[in-house]
Amino acid sequence: MFKPISSEQKGVKGFLAMTIDKSGRIGLNSGLRQELGFEGKTKLFIYFDERERKIGISKECSDSTIVPFNFDARGCCNSAKSFLKQNEFEFQNGAIQMLFEGVEDGIYGFRIKGQRPQVDLKQEKNGNITRL
Repeated sequence: MFKPISSEQKGVKGFLAMTIDKSGRIGLNSGLRQELGFEGKTKLFIYFDERERKIGISKECSDSTIVPFNFDARGCCNSAKSFLKQNEFEFQNGAIQMLFEGVEDGIYGFRIKGQRPQVDLKQEKNGNITRL
């Protein structure tokens, strides 16, 4: 059944996402800024899962030697470019959209749009395949 949609409706409420623009800046959408309690400039920790190529964002880090990244009031981080280049994110040809995947230990995880999750499988002698 169809439901009418107003032209004044602005996006999906509560939708969490981030973007890496073609200049290498990380931008957090309004839903994520609201979820993280953004008020003006904010310092956030960036995490990276090399195996699955996921980026994580958190307000806290248990390692006191890690220096957080600065995000402006619009949710943009200009200082992550070297991290993105080092981990071979190809942002020079256009923006990379990253979609929310879930929260793990207070870290908001994001995967590149269209990227499939890494799945490890094991085949038993009888031919059955199980996920590890």
